[in-house]
Amino acid sequence: MAALGALIQRKGWPYHLLPMTIFLSFGACLACMTPGRAAAGRLVRALALALALTGYWPSSLIALRTAASDDGTAASVAGLADAFRYYAGPGGTVFGLVTSPRDVHPAVLAAGVHWAAPFCCVYLLPGLIRADEAPPAERAAVVAAGRAQLKAAFDVVRDATPSVIVIDEAAYKLGFAGRPFDYRAWLSRDPAWAAALGGYRNAGLVGHFRLLVRK
Repeated sequence: MAALGALIQRKGWPYHLLPMTIFLSFGACLACMTPGRAAAGRLVRALALALALTGYWPSSLIALRTAASDDGTAASVAGLADAFRYYAGPGGTVFGLVTSPRDVHPAVLAAGVHWAAPFCCVYLLPGLIRADEAPPAERAAVVAAGRAQLKAAFDVVRDATPSVIVIDEAAYKLGFAGRPFDYRAWLSRDPAWAAALGGYRNAGLVGHFRLLVRK
């Protein structure tokens, strides 16, 4: 059932297979401890062990890589949390022009600051940028959804005036399918956005995240 759940989601993320792997590991342990016909038992144990290793391997590689790298998740979260404590301070607020809450939201929690928006990120913006890829019959809905979330993000920046705005400047951004995209350049074409962002100063980068701090 756990494997079926991962297949139905069709996301492709290795950690979606972890429940299957955990149950499979339990099964492998039971198979190793359960007496049975020698040949069948060996086959079951070999298959269970192979599947368990296959299930753990992708997630294990990701965990090792991100833990050991200066640009990995652990280092990114620690750096962002330090920056949020310094620039936002107790009771301060943070907002992000990002399409994934990874790194940013754990850092918000670690720093003890508050997320300024009722939504995690601008996850519908890539659809607006890539509307030309949508089926013609769906483009209007895709554009409308992207614009609605963009307006909600603008309302947060204008009305909540978060202490810090985090902007993803990685070469690859989730949702954009490899398309180059510069949040500040794209948004600043709109005078309202340019004015709202004008109330912030550039505080540099933490990893691939640009920090804008309220003046």
